[in-house]
Amino acid sequence: MGDIERIVEGVYPAAALLAGMQLDLFTPLGERPYGAGELAKLLHVQQEQLETLLYALAAAGLLCVRDGRFANGEEADRRLVRGRSGFVGDKQLMWSHCFAAVLHTAESVRSGRPAAQVDFSARDDSELAELLGGLHPGAKNVGRELAALLDIAERAEVLDVGGGSGGVALGLLEVCPGIAVTVVELPEVVALTRRFIAGEGQAERVQVIECDLCAERPVGAFDMAVLKAFVQVLAVDVAKRALVHVYQALAPGGCVVIYGDMVDDSRVETPEMALFSLFFLSAYESGRAYTESEYRLWLQEAGFVRVEVLEQGVLLAHREG
Repeated sequence: MGDIERIVEGVYPAAALLAGMQLDLFTPLGERPYGAGELAKLLHVQQEQLETLLYALAAAGLLCVRDGRFANGEEADRRLVRGRSGFVGDKQLMWSHCFAAVLHTAESVRSGRPAAQVDFSARDDSELAELLGGLHPGAKNVGRELAALLDIAERAEVLDVGGGSGGVALGLLEVCPGIAVTVVELPEVVALTRRFIAGEGQAERVQVIECDLCAERPVGAFDMAVLKAFVQVLAVDVAKRALVHVYQALAPGGCVVIYGDMVDDSRVETPEMALFSLFFLSAYESGRAYTESEYRLWLQEAGFVRVEVLEQGVLLAHREG
């Protein structure tokens, strides 16, 4: 088999995984093994079609099969069973959007426009709530990770830029309960942001303000600003302007943390990020997985100093104080 065939065949395990996540079939298999028939009844699906999927998941190494009964493999049991600490099953909505978008790559290249554009202003509340809900658990995990990675002062004022569901803010608060967090979002999103935060009983602890950071700076003087998956969806000139507004919103001595897809300067030594850029190509009018050097240059042009990489995909920069 040649490289081309191997690349093409990689599509099918991903499709099987996504289908299994959408059906949430790994959760009951986390309790005990099931035959295809009894699992089909539990999931309210057709046995014959489910059996085909189960064997595909076994072939992909996600399930084990013995005497016609299926059980989770080690990683599936750890990461795809709802309620487990490592659960990533809620990412299925985001991944389904990504898979659908990249199928339009050739069309986007031909037209010079995103053929599967993500446009928050064009979505109704239910569509937007579904999208943010799928991203919410992952955003909370990012907040927890950043709280563990960063040295955040006990009473710090933190700005979550383009915070969506407020997941990053909520994750930060779990680990650092003494901080004050403000989420800044676009006018069409703020109501949903408040709804997600209120749903977790944190409406009094997290402030949500309406502001297009690409056009203006938010009111306040913050000790830290967190930009998760924000710069990557912007054109270069807009990204530079937004970073200037972030700089202006920080108190002297404050810092900015950029979290998200970032490629090395060659654009090929981190192949997963180079490939994920296909999603940006078809989903956003502008934007891409930018390089570390590009981030450094734009941050320095905005006035930031001491730009450093904390780990892959996490940049820290400071405002002089």
